Amino acid sequence: MKQLFLWIFLLSMPAWLQKCVGGEQPAERRPMASIGSEYLYEDEVLATIPRAVSAEDSARLKARFVEQWAKETLMYLSAKQNVSGNADIEKMVEAYRRSLITYEYQQQAILENVGTTITDEEIEAYYQKNTAHFLSSHNLVKGLLIKAPADSPTLSQLKKTYCNGDPEHVEELTVSCLQKGIQLDIFIDEWTSFDDVLDRVPLNLSDQKSFLKTKNHIEAEENGIQYLLYIDKHIFTGEPEPLDYVRERIRNILINDRKKEFIHEFENGIYERALEEGKIQYYE
Repeated sequence: MKQLFLWIFLLSMPAWLQKCVGGEQPAERRPMASIGSEYLYEDEVLATIPRAVSAEDSARLKARFVEQWAKETLMYLSAKQNVSGNADIEKMVEAYRRSLITYEYQQQAILENVGTTITDEEIEAYYQKNTAHFLSSHNLVKGLLIKAPADSPTLSQLKKTYCNGDPEHVEELTVSCLQKGIQLDIFIDEWTSFDDVLDRVPLNLSDQKSFLKTKNHIEAEENGIQYLLYIDKHIFTGEPEPLDYVRERIRNILINDRKKEFIHEFENGIYERALEEGKIQYYE
């Protein structure tokens, strides 16, 4: 499967780019096609062919690649002759090259110098300072959802006991459902979008807020399946998102802030050293 994926990926790349990823080339190379001063060598073609293919498939893939290379090379040479403003293109290519090299250098420096460990204290401090930036865009809930056959002999008992968020009770309920082959979806310890929960229940609530204000459970049935939904806690749209819900988001924000600050100091450090060493000359 991996070989098939690699073959599809390589064939989807321009032939000139595939030449760049072919790896180290042998000293003596056998050309398979040429157009003017442009050559396609056998080792470049063989690098794109999976080892496990048959001889027939290998020959077909080689022919396809050579033809693709010829078409792309002809298009490139034709464009080179007919497109005006080559100087502008060269400037853009050089600008992109400089940007790419600079980016790779910065990423290497970040990897070597910027720690990614963020403490809970840092996360909590950021959350307290920026709570207004973490207002929920939808209703959030904690709870559980049971899906049981409508004719299950244990259904009546489940209806009497499922509206309870006590950890010990939830644990007992989990064991009971597992033993009886009843599906139980627990999100009692994890804030979840109420929209996502309702997508699992054959029910259309026109006013979620009103429901959450007045009820903590709902039952529905469809196609012989009984749905028992219990809501243990809720947060309304527009209210601050809980810290647990945004913890990873804040962690990423703090890591990115560290990286930005490092790059700023890194660039300034290079600049200041260059000034001290007299490497920069300014002209009036």
